[in-house]
Amino acid sequence: MTAKASWGLALLIAATLLLAGLAVLPFALRSADEDTLAEKQLELRFMQSRLKAAKNGPKNRLTENDDIDQLFVAGTTPGLAIAEMQAIAGKLADASGMAVQRLQPLQADREGNLALLRIEAELTGNIESLRQYLLSIETGQPMMFVNHIKVAAPESVSDAGVLPSEQLTVTLQLESFGWWEGTP
Repeated sequence: MTAKASWGLALLIAATLLLAGLAVLPFALRSADEDTLAEKQLELRFMQSRLKAAKNGPKNRLTENDDIDQLFVAGTTPGLAIAEMQAIAGKLADASGMAVQRLQPLQADREGNLALLRIEAELTGNIESLRQYLLSIETGQPMMFVNHIKVAAPESVSDAGVLPSEQLTVTLQLESFGWWEGTP
């Protein structure tokens, strides 16, 4: 085979590979688009159901006459409000069956008479107690929010036959708001 024929054959093979790649490209792009489309359709159905639920939901809205004091953590200073928040978090843990290992105050952000209060809680208990605790935190008053949570379980069943889901260690960060009249 001559040098010209080898060069021509190499060019022909390169062109064939390029055309094969171009022929496969639309199928590869369509596959990626179908995955994205399925995700977006699921997200759209979720949004539609949320909008429908909101439209048919309760018509009660807050007015100026409503007493919203119970939504805030009581305390005349950020420090006292954090102490009250720790007490509430501890009571809710006891009521749900979680054992409090540590309740530590974190830095509060303050603007005027409003403060964003934070505590970190370390608790132990089982999965059902944790579920009950989180439910009571997020549905109770004053309003508290779980900002960060870390759940750890032993990797295996203990010698006593206790399942890992019965021996959870939970670290979570709670946030709430404190409000007071006047300057503390």
